[in-house]
Amino acid sequence: MPQHPEMSRNSLDGRWHLIAAECPDDEIPQHRVDLAFHDEQSGLRGAIVSRADGSEMPLESIAFDGQELRLRMAAAPGPCAPTPPFLVMAAVAERFEVGWDLPAMRHIRLKLVRAARLPAPNKQTR
Repeated sequence: MPQHPEMSRNSLDGRWHLIAAECPDDEIPQHRVDLAFHDEQSGLRGAIVSRADGSEMPLESIAFDGQELRLRMAAAPGPCAPTPPFLVMAAVAERFEVGWDLPAMRHIRLKLVRAARLPAPNKQTR
């Protein structure tokens, strides 16, 4: 696998879209998962973002070493809920290419791209 320059933990800070690998980076589909990462003094924190109201559901686990991002979403409540697999993502330029830690899921190809930053509102003075 080719080596890519390391990203800083701070460079993850913000909103991201988890989308199918074949989707163009600039055409974000409605069928996606929105994630937010927060670089805090206590460490990196991540969450799934609700598009309905902007609320955040914390990720169960997140780790970043500069080249690889590993995260696990929280399991659904209930005694029979299986443990979700880890998403294992390699930094490639300004995005991540996603794989899984389970061989049975390796055919599902995803990527993580940064959400577009909205421009600041125009302040008109009179």
